[in-house]
Amino acid sequence: MARLARAGEERALEPVDVAAVARREIEALEPELARGGFTLVVSIPVERCEVMATHEDVAMLVQALADGARAVAPARSEITLRVRSDGGQVEVASTDAGRLSAEERLGLARLAAAVKDDGAASSLAWATAARLAVDLRGGLLARETKEGVTMAVRLPRVAK
Repeated sequence: MARLARAGEERALEPVDVAAVARREIEALEPELARGGFTLVVSIPVERCEVMATHEDVAMLVQALADGARAVAPARSEITLRVRSDGGQVEVASTDAGRLSAEERLGLARLAAAVKDDGAASSLAWATAARLAVDLRGGLLARETKEGVTMAVRLPRVAK
């Protein structure tokens, strides 16, 4: 059984359905985002998307991506949270209509390169997402387009 050691604590990793955890977390996040004036668009598959993780880490990942999007999104804009399974990977992502400063761009580039430096990110939420990606042997994708900012964590899917 795989184990995750962090801060002197060792926890067993188990197959976790990312889609189910994301649905629960989004249900809890939705009222808070609505109070902030954000419209939430959710895209989660019906089928199971299992990764080796802990339920707490997957929940923290969804929260971190939502918080990171909220940090750069303009008020009263749309935030998209999605889970998708693509071959041997599960991707959890947030997209918003925000714009990044030069410092934020540099921070995201460093995070995408899997540099585990919390000070590199303007958003502690994105640093948390990056740490979880590294801990769970995943990858991080951060990009800015004219539509906004996307932060995605790709985790290896549990073989069926």
